[in-house]
Amino acid sequence: MLAMTLKDLVTTGTKEVYATTLFKDSSIFNNTKKNYPILQEMVPPNSAIFFPNQILFRTYTGMEIMIQQFDVSKFDKDPSELKLTDYYYDIYEKDKKLYIIMK
Repeated sequence: MLAMTLKDLVTTGTKEVYATTLFKDSSIFNNTKKNYPILQEMVPPNSAIFFPNQILFRTYTGMEIMIQQFDVSKFDKDPSELKLTDYYYDIYEKDKKLYIIMK
């Protein structure tokens, strides 16, 4: 769903994309880390924006963009434009950059 939305929003002028997370953590991972807390130190979560998740996203979508992680608490919404809001995320555009805030 995110890829379909981004295909309409990412243009030659807006290639920089920032997101709070990329995928949701699986219920198996969340359940297992309750019993084995060290697991989260050994296995990166699916929600982390790191190289393997970037490759998966680019492979599945065919989009040649790199999504970078950002801290939503430091994001100033005032001078930005809300491009889309739905049940899963809000997408803002600011200075020709897209910011995805996952819900």
